Amino acid sequence: MKVCAVALLPAAVGSIVSHRVGDINGDILGVFTAVALYAALTKLILRQTWQDTGVIVFALWTMHAAVMWFNYKLQSAKSGAPF
Repeated sequence: MKVCAVALLPAAVGSIVSHRVGDINGDILGVFTAVALYAALTKLILRQTWQDTGVIVFALWTMHAAVMWFNYKLQSAKSGAPF
């Protein structure tokens, strides 16, 4: 349950912040919000050292960015743009 909270909540909150602020500023603020929540939740809920927290945050954020990139590419392909 703890791992699910750490993995899912920051991405959702970052997307909400990005949508609410809008434009490029929303995208930047959404990323910073998500990364900060990843770090805070990993440190507080999983009780990891800062070194382990950095590794976990990097891994989670890399997976999140990859999923978002594939989603973007699939939506582009769906609209007829070349892959």
